[in-house]
Amino acid sequence: MKKRKKQDGMSLDSLLDTMTTVVGILIILLIVLQVGADKAVQHMVEMAKEDNASQLQEIALEQVRKDKARVLKERNELQQKATQKNKQAQQALAVITKLQKEVAAAKKPSPELAELEKESKAVAAQAKAAAQKLNKEKAELRSMQALLSKTEKPPVSDMTKDVNLPDPKVPVKGAKPFYFLCRDGKIFAVDADSLKNRAAAGIKASKVAPNGEGEYDAKKLAAYFDKNVVANPYFRLKPKSAGDKLIRFYLTRKENSGEDLTALAKPNSAYNKTLATLDPAKRYLQFQVFSDSFEVYLAARAEATKRNLPAGWLPTGRTPDWNSFHWGHKDIGRSKIPPPPPPKQPPAGTKPKPTKPKFPNSVID
Repeated sequence: MKKRKKQDGMSLDSLLDTMTTVVGILIILLIVLQVGADKAVQHMVEMAKEDNASQLQEIALEQVRKDKARVLKERNELQQKATQKNKQAQQALAVITKLQKEVAAAKKPSPELAELEKESKAVAAQAKAAAQKLNKEKAELRSMQALLSKTEKPPVSDMTKDVNLPDPKVPVKGAKPFYFLCRDGKIFAVDADSLKNRAAAGIKASKVAPNGEGEYDAKKLAAYFDKNVVANPYFRLKPKSAGDKLIRFYLTRKENSGEDLTALAKPNSAYNKTLATLDPAKRYLQFQVFSDSFEVYLAARAEATKRNLPAGWLPTGRTPDWNSFHWGHKDIGRSKIPPPPPPKQPPAGTKPKPTKPKFPNSVID
């Protein structure tokens, strides 16, 4: 009996060992199965990712293909529209060019029309010249009428006295005129010799030298005279060239210059000082009188009579203060202007026209 108990104890231990072994094997199997499952799951995830990426790539490529097709279609449509517009623009340009040619052809005057226009312009120029001449004569007439209206009428008692009418005379042979301007109620000495010397000094100061033909650059001279005042006590000088390429000097009264009736009456007035320098045998006076200065002229003429200076006067109504002076200066290009053609000789056997008698130069009265 005791021997049997010993066998039972050994069986229980073996069972425990066996169970331990089995449990260990099961644990190992579970571990192996778990690891395999993780790998399988990971493998499946990787495969799903690859499938999704391929699908997304296919979707993106399909969208790109659609966009490319759409862009190509729009480009073709735009090219067709541009071609159509270019064709329309070319057609419009052709129409415009045709119309321009038609308008130019319509504007081109015929020879008869051109001749009529030429004659019309000539007649218009003649009419303009005649109108200017008429206006000038009217202005002179108004000036003379104004001067006459301002002349004091003698009393009735003086009408019985002898009246000496003006007696035009010829100046002494070789005598030179000395000019005076009466304007705006003042008198101004127009000393041509003094002005000529001032002009020469201004040209020298400008350093504008003449060329080999003795010609000056009129534009440079005018610029210098504009910038620098070249004048005598009464007038400022300004040179100017015209179509004949002759340089003329124009006068402009200086501000606050000249003498009125009050200043003129003084013994030491500039006017009386000027008269004191003139020799009656070599000089005579010439007054150019505006309608607003007749009284000044009469007072100045009375002073000249006291000194036995011959004198004459001329009513005027021009716009500038004085006519220009030409003292021999030429503008560049004067030497290239051809001289005027000689007068045509009358045909052989033609009787010469009778010459008009020359009247004496009666510039004094």
